[in-house]
Amino acid sequence: MNFSLRNKTLRTVLYLHFLSILVADERLYLKQAKTLENKTIAGRSIKFISGDVIFTKGDLILNCEEGRHYEKNDLAVLYKNVSAIQEQRTLTCDTIKFFSKEDRLLSIGSSHVWD
Repeated sequence: MNFSLRNKTLRTVLYLHFLSILVADERLYLKQAKTLENKTIAGRSIKFISGDVIFTKGDLILNCEEGRHYEKNDLAVLYKNVSAIQEQRTLTCDTIKFFSKEDRLLSIGSSHVWD
């Protein structure tokens, strides 16, 4: 193997390594909950979460009292005392649907946003 090909291979491996680190940090994490119950309903794994729930993804923080996390779809549905905080913005509403793969948040009912 010549030096040029070896150099390209090394750069590709390093690039993929750093990319995997960045992607791993951008997952939705459950940081805190008083109760976590995993159920399989219609073949889907669903986490039922309650009590001072905190999810994080990057610099986004999601808070609620109750929620469900659909792991396969990477969807979190949060309700009761719901808020989302990112940088200087805060969102409060009745329910949040957070589509983690798409970084898309849908607020439902009595939504308020402020900086």
